[in-house]
Amino acid sequence: MLACRLRRFVNASLLALGLLPFAGLAATEADLERVHLKLQQAAAPWCERLSERQANGVKRCTIKLSTARVPGFVNAMAGFGDVWITDELLLHLSEGDLALVMGHEFGHLVLGHALQRLRDLDESDPSRRALLTWLERTNVPPHEEVPTDAVQQELDADELGLYLVGLAGYPVRELASFWALRAQHLPKSTLKGHVAGRAHPPQEVRAEGLSKAAHEFCERLRDRQPLMPGKARLQPRYEFDVEDLRAQAMGMSPEVVCKKS
Repeated sequence: MLACRLRRFVNASLLALGLLPFAGLAATEADLERVHLKLQQAAAPWCERLSERQANGVKRCTIKLSTARVPGFVNAMAGFGDVWITDELLLHLSEGDLALVMGHEFGHLVLGHALQRLRDLDESDPSRRALLTWLERTNVPPHEEVPTDAVQQELDADELGLYLVGLAGYPVRELASFWALRAQHLPKSTLKGHVAGRAHPPQEVRAEGLSKAAHEFCERLRDRQPLMPGKARLQPRYEFDVEDLRAQAMGMSPEVVCKKS
């Protein structure tokens, strides 16, 4: 009886996030580690202070990725330099789905969204001001055009996350359907809801944005342009990082990352 109640509770959480149709895919810890390593390389041009040079001279992000055991909580989240996914969400994602979720969270970090939100708070508290000063020295600063609207920040993280997934070698056209498939199974009342107290866009809007980003990624790859979004606020800050993305476009084949499902 207890196991049955627990399963109903988990399924209700999955339904609220649109994840129920994928129950049973169960990404493993090995999948998580593989996704982490690939995203550390893919996001390197954006990571700035959250990066390091390896012995072979290649830059990689130092963003950490780990699981969190939070019973009944099905979500992923990003802090300053860290990304977490709950055990229960990990159990219901394929490796590709996992890459897209984690790419989104990497996007929040390298776009400085959390720093932007802290800057918008009242800084009269000395301890809060000291924390912000320290975080600004150790994290990626937000672009001057970063949106303050939480919904637009989510869409920006979706778009950049999709590019990171493609740079990591995952099939962007197939994974662009990630949100569209889930939206079909969501009650209409939850499409404009909140997760963890933060406004999220309607699932249809996210699906449309991901599909557009996948199309643009593949167009840029075909034309051998730097593999980065067109919006300036979503691009690396330094020209040498842009050149790295141009070189990567020259060496990638679209057959895998741009194949159609």
